[in-house]
Amino acid sequence: MTKLIKLHEIEPRENNGRDTIARFRAQFRAASIACLSILNGKDTDRVYCDYHDDFVVRKKSADNFTYDFYQVKTKAKRNYQWSVSDILALNERKQQKNKRTLEGVRDSFVGRLIIHSINFEDTCNKVTFMTNVQLKDAVENIISELESDSFENKHLKFIVDNFNDVFEIKNPITVDVIEKHLKKLVFMPGVSYLDPDSTGLTEEARSAIYHYSEIDLTQSEIEKIIKNLIDLVEKKSFARINDISEVELDNKAGIGIDDLLTILSISKNAYYSLSNGGDTKALKNASILYRKLKESGADEEMINFCAEQKVNWDVWVREKRNIIAEFEFNFMMASLSRICKKWHQNYYNLDILKKEIEELHIDLLDKKIDESITVSLLLGGFFSVLVRGEAR
Repeated sequence: MTKLIKLHEIEPRENNGRDTIARFRAQFRAASIACLSILNGKDTDRVYCDYHDDFVVRKKSADNFTYDFYQVKTKAKRNYQWSVSDILALNERKQQKNKRTLEGVRDSFVGRLIIHSINFEDTCNKVTFMTNVQLKDAVENIISELESDSFENKHLKFIVDNFNDVFEIKNPITVDVIEKHLKKLVFMPGVSYLDPDSTGLTEEARSAIYHYSEIDLTQSEIEKIIKNLIDLVEKKSFARINDISEVELDNKAGIGIDDLLTILSISKNAYYSLSNGGDTKALKNASILYRKLKESGADEEMINFCAEQKVNWDVWVREKRNIIAEFEFNFMMASLSRICKKWHQNYYNLDILKKEIEELHIDLLDKKIDESITVSLLLGGFFSVLVRGEAR
């Protein structure tokens, strides 16, 4: 009789392929969350995927820029704790100085991170070891020493004493410079959203988007956004890169604000109109304008036009607020609020909006409040009231 053996009954020779895929996915998830910090519109302006390390965050200031390097390492066993041997290739107790030991430190997780600081010098802001599990006490002790600017820990002392040999520094550097390199080292243990079966990724993404942009999205919207973002990170991670320029690198391996605007379904032109016009909540307001006008059937050109009018209105208000009588200004704002409510009740019908704005303009002309008030300006005022109301 033929014996039937099912596939699952025999252990496979290896699972390296699945393990590799799981590690890549953790890397993609981490990079995706890092990308969302770009929405802040402040220092972080680009994330590079799988270039120099698992991902790199570029931060800019008025006349400078720095890089944060991230290495993502996960363990399937949730109660695993990384040891000094795991991350530094050093013996937990006593360490002998020899060629094998020095090479081990250089090729360790921490060693590879420190090389970024050596190569990029002051342009390297920090190097981070990110993981889904925890760290052993000996590693926590190293972190405490680094945070307190103390290098009495035996493992740190070994690295400091042998730094030039470990990293084969041609022109030996001083202890102060060595310690400066080491103090860039950061550990991020227990990052739950790195786990493939974790539900924390969606909530982390939603929280990050709201924190940086004040845009509050539904569960289904967030799930779609994070899926598209992970897909983009994966695409950027596998792009072929050989001897390319900075611009080409940005395009092939980098993710910036334009990519996020596309994923968030926000008009780029509308966002830049608001942002360049001084709108401190440009991202959120562009999102509101885009969604409401899309519901009304408006095309991209109309959305951009409306965003420009809001900018014109904001500028006009700053210039005229103290010139126009408070009584007249408040009643004009009340009229715009009334139109907002009516527009909502009529399912965002653009024809009704046009009619209401034109009637208000005629009324204001009769009152001779200010000759600079135009139909287009009032349309901008309408959208200013709209986004303020939606933000509440």
